[in-house]
Amino acid sequence: MSRSRFVAWFLSTVWILVATACEARLAAALGVFAPAFGLMVVLGLAARLPTGKAHGLVCAATLARAALATEPVTATLAYFLGALLFLRVVRSAFDVTSPAVLALATALAVFGAETWSALVRESRLVQGVALADGALLHAAATAVSTGVVMLLLGPAIAYLPGVTPLTRSSPWAAGASVR
Repeated sequence: MSRSRFVAWFLSTVWILVATACEARLAAALGVFAPAFGLMVVLGLAARLPTGKAHGLVCAATLARAALATEPVTATLAYFLGALLFLRVVRSAFDVTSPAVLALATALAVFGAETWSALVRESRLVQGVALADGALLHAAATAVSTGVVMLLLGPAIAYLPGVTPLTRSSPWAAGASVR
């Protein structure tokens, strides 16, 4: 791995960490309408990465969120892995670099991820698996606000300082055969 790629992976982890910290600070002020900035940055970068590099992004995001969250690391890994697998399915049918498609895919992925997070949180508090009252409404409000923010800021995520070496393809990969 070249030095610029290593720095780009490190800076993507830092950007996800900063986005997750901003998300936590805004949750106190906006309540259920606080966007999931961390997942938004991950999905915004994953939309422009080759599909083989998305798993590295899952590891970076898990590391960044685990530094701030109280959830188990495996639940955090599943949070990001599920969202990225959903984006991969959407990517096979639609052009996810389009802002509207990316915003809708992000909103749906955030709804699933936030529902998963609520399920993990409730299963740690209560014996058995059940969602608390209002958990789906909370996830829907977070998904809508994240989708709107992704529609407005989504294209700029690929140009965050330091992460452009990840989204750029090398000249050899662009000219080489897929086989």
